[in-house]
Amino acid sequence: MLINCRYCASRTLYSLSLDGHAPRFLRKTTKRGVPIWCFCITMIFPFISFLAIGTSSGQVITWLANLTQASQIIDYICMCIIYLSFFKALKAQGWDRKDLPYVGWAQPYCAYFGLITMCLTVTFYGYTTFLTGWWDVGTFFSYYLMVGVCPVLYVGWKLLKKTKLVKPEEAGMSSSFF
Repeated sequence: MLINCRYCASRTLYSLSLDGHAPRFLRKTTKRGVPIWCFCITMIFPFISFLAIGTSSGQVITWLANLTQASQIIDYICMCIIYLSFFKALKAQGWDRKDLPYVGWAQPYCAYFGLITMCLTVTFYGYTTFLTGWWDVGTFFSYYLMVGVCPVLYVGWKLLKKTKLVKPEEAGMSSSFF
């Protein structure tokens, strides 16, 4: 199962590079079609598990878990924002949600609730580092690094690629979309 997971991750990274969302060097494949650099990058993560062998490496595993969990919470925040943008575009262009093949219960209120809840969760996720006697720079960064990195990456992408936000009235929605 682990091999299949790495294979999927390699292919996903390869597809991202083909779409221009990852560096070009990741497009290199072997004669058999294996994206070699993508495979090498995804193989780094299983080797990180060897950190658990040492006695003091438990801290590193905790930091990696905190970074991963914060990233997942930020993913949910982005999903809520994307849905709310989609909902605004539907409204702006005169579409009825009931015409969609799938209609979420209590939307858009669920998305607003999820957005607020996840923002509060990621904000207070590492509150223990602020308690008296618990301050640790490494632990602080493991909790809040992704909160700073994700907006910087987003803004950097927008500036580098010169992309603009799509206004709800201009979002590409057609009857074939539904």
